[in-house]
Amino acid sequence: MITGSFKQNTFSALIICFLLLFVLWIPSLFSLLQIPAGEAYQQMQAHSLWMGLLPGAKIWTYIAFILTFVSATALLILNNRHLFHPVNDFLLPLLYVLFSSAIPATQWFSGTQAVVLFVFIGLHYLFLSHQRHPGLAELFIASFCFSLASLCFPPALLLLLLLPVAIIILRTFAWRDWVASFFGALTPYAYLLFYYRLAAKDIAGTQEAFLKLLPQGLPEAAFADTPLLVFFAGTALLLCLSLTHTLTKASVNKIKIMHIRTIFTWMLLLVIAGIIFYPSYNYQAMPLLAAPVTVITANYLAQPGKRKTKMLCWLFLLAAIIYLQYSGIFVIL
Repeated sequence: MITGSFKQNTFSALIICFLLLFVLWIPSLFSLLQIPAGEAYQQMQAHSLWMGLLPGAKIWTYIAFILTFVSATALLILNNRHLFHPVNDFLLPLLYVLFSSAIPATQWFSGTQAVVLFVFIGLHYLFLSHQRHPGLAELFIASFCFSLASLCFPPALLLLLLLPVAIIILRTFAWRDWVASFFGALTPYAYLLFYYRLAAKDIAGTQEAFLKLLPQGLPEAAFADTPLLVFFAGTALLLCLSLTHTLTKASVNKIKIMHIRTIFTWMLLLVIAGIIFYPSYNYQAMPLLAAPVTVITANYLAQPGKRKTKMLCWLFLLAAIIYLQYSGIFVIL
């Protein structure tokens, strides 16, 4: 009966997802976890254009919590308007909540929660440009949103590479598409250049601002803790099962679905690259990484068949997340 309510009532599903998100964030919201860690936060501040301006108030944890739930809702809306994956109403926000909030160290405001919304808005206009002719205005807005995301959160800089891939997949070749996307991506950077040039009146300040957006180098040891390794191993296994299953599955609407899956697969690879090349943001990039992971895995888990295998995936994923939550609390306490 409860599952049937989820399938038919989006509002009820979102309430359940909100409660689940609240349960995962209880240690952060009530200061059981001292987040952010001092050294990690200082590294991010040193390589950020704006984080040093934020006051160290508890309210930013609550803002991050709200933005995470809004992103889960936005993903559901994106699915209803463009993706049309055959999933239940509860599955996309549920999976996004689980993946984005699994690691306790991600449960504070680092900017990525807002960036996810920019990315979803950009994807909305990107898919909309495919439906309209010529769709240049939608393509400009999509590029603008992706570029704005890269300014707010440096690992998202690599997502700009997703734009030419998506244009090739979704649209026929036209030079106006490339011009619109180029100027859309260039506009936020042009404003940043103008702002720093006007404020600093020195080219050195402008160069320093742009250098903060560039990759910082490879990490020495990423995700070395046992609970994290268990979680990422389970997520990687689920992704492999999802990709191998959905890429070979026949579908009436196969061409459209394949295009969308290809775009989100590229997005997944670029976000992983962002985690590698921006080690200071490794855990904080999880809300961004959760977006393509959710879209790719949700379709597999919603398909009929192989119920035992999918139930084992669910149980392992939930066990890994619970292990992460309790290990994070016990380390602090």
